[in-house]
Amino acid sequence: MKNFTIASLFLYAPFFLVILYRTKQLFEKIAQGTPVFDSQIVQQLQKISFWLYVYPLAPMIINPFLSALFTQSLEIKISLNTSLLFAIGVSLLLEVFKYGATLQYEVDETV
Repeated sequence: MKNFTIASLFLYAPFFLVILYRTKQLFEKIAQGTPVFDSQIVQQLQKISFWLYVYPLAPMIINPFLSALFTQSLEIKISLNTSLLFAIGVSLLLEVFKYGATLQYEVDETV
């Protein structure tokens, strides 16, 4: 195990907590009766999508600095993990919701 595991835990835990908080806000809006294809839901999904990209990319940026600080050697790793694939999937879902919100707006304006 690396020496900076605890340090990285404290650095990446806030990202995960922000994702959980944003997801909680999304489900609260849906529970309040906000239509699923609404601009508020799309905005919440955009915020979640952003943080889902930050979460797997942050270690690729921060870990080399932690490695240099604790082990005096520079170690750069670029990886494609499941968190990044999940972020891409949520981005695709976001596009579906954007299109649905556009269609919902057009239907509301026609009626």
